[in-house]
Amino acid sequence: MTIDRLVLAFAGSFILISLILSHFHSPYWLWFTAFVGANLL
Repeated sequence: MTIDRLVLAFAGSFILISLILSHFHSPYWLWFTAFVGANLL
């Protein structure tokens, strides 16, 4: 597994975790999702 695939895997898992947290806990977790998505750009 290359470093690029590893970074994308971590970012994808952080996005999924923050989406789950925003659904069950607080919608402010969507800001974390936006932050991870902006860093992927």
